[in-house]
Amino acid sequence: MLELRLLGQFNLRLDNRPIDLPSRPAQSLLAYLALKPGTPYRRERLAGLLWPDATEVNARSYLRQALWRIRKALEPGKRDYFIADDLTIAFDADADYWLDVTVLEQAVSADTPIDEILRGIEVYHGELLPGFYDEWVEPERERLQAIYEHALSLLLDRSVAEGRWPAVMEWAERWIAVGHVPEPAYRTLMLAHSATGDRASMAAAYQRCVEALRRELDVEPSEVTRALYGQLSHSEPVTANRAPLEVKPPATNNLPRQLTTFVGREQEIAEVTHLLQTTTSRLVTRPDRGLR
Repeated sequence: MLELRLLGQFNLRLDNRPIDLPSRPAQSLLAYLALKPGTPYRRERLAGLLWPDATEVNARSYLRQALWRIRKALEPGKRDYFIADDLTIAFDADADYWLDVTVLEQAVSADTPIDEILRGIEVYHGELLPGFYDEWVEPERERLQAIYEHALSLLLDRSVAEGRWPAVMEWAERWIAVGHVPEPAYRTLMLAHSATGDRASMAAAYQRCVEALRRELDVEPSEVTRALYGQLSHSEPVTANRAPLEVKPPATNNLPRQLTTFVGREQEIAEVTHLLQTTTSRLVTRPDRGLR
């Protein structure tokens, strides 16, 4: 069986033996075709995609060489993993192969058993094809990162609900290690440390979040993260028998910011507040007249 790993590495094995495929274009071609098994791609499209700076004639020649290198490495006498003709090339979907991306892509939902979610996220050892800079790689890299983070978020939600705090800490740290400053992971880590009574580690997790966001994105933590930190700092620890704190962002509206205060008009403020809460009248503001 052919085993192909693209997440966090490029690794190729055939019948449990490592396969050496040193050509980077050949690796990229194999990965691109294997990600959509059974899909025939026109040769001119593949040539232009992988060798955009070459002439059409040279690009077609490079494509033939890359396909030859792959077939030679995979011992075509045993099995050809491609369906090819003069116009198109496809990875054979009926071939005996295993691809880590296929495992990750298995659909998960809130009802998916934890063991199945784990099988998907355990194959994710980092971004797709690190070090590859072909034009097609980045969109696929972002798509698979999003799938991984969705599955991991579901896993953490389930683990928090069941009070499995060591697992929560482990997977939150793993998300932080491979993510791009994932605030949800930091928030979950804060919850887990609070649940185990470790206020110092909870505060340290928040500080790590602050520093990472400033360093990587030059931003401050979101209001949700700051609110959670404030609540955990002044509340009883979360326990397995009590639901974790639910932090909701403050309500917003589209009214202009109040630049001055009402002094001595408490009754008018109360009347306006009552009308806004009990009527469906349209509210109109005018900068020269105030509220009407």
